[in-house]
Amino acid sequence: MSAHGEGHFHTAAHMAWYWEQYGGDPAHPYVSPLRVRDVSRLPRTLLVLADCDLLRDEGLAYARRLGAAGVDCTVHLDPGVFHGFLGLPLPAARSALTAATAWLRATQ
Repeated sequence: MSAHGEGHFHTAAHMAWYWEQYGGDPAHPYVSPLRVRDVSRLPRTLLVLADCDLLRDEGLAYARRLGAAGVDCTVHLDPGVFHGFLGLPLPAARSALTAATAWLRATQ
């Protein structure tokens, strides 16, 4: 979080506010899926991560945890973009959404 906590659209202060909206406890599994006790029965998973996201490292840690538990997990790490980029009219967002659509179609 320290590498991208300022200057990349969403800040550490924004994320603290979001955590409050979700219930206030960043250790709660509803706020952070990385905190779920058993992930072994989760379905095939796609994680779309922004390289300049202050939560990127947590997303990568979650992907490693899923993989270690035997969950088929794909990570799509988008370079040079920030948390929330998918909701903006950016070429990277279009590319990521196209890749996610292809992944979903292949999942059926």
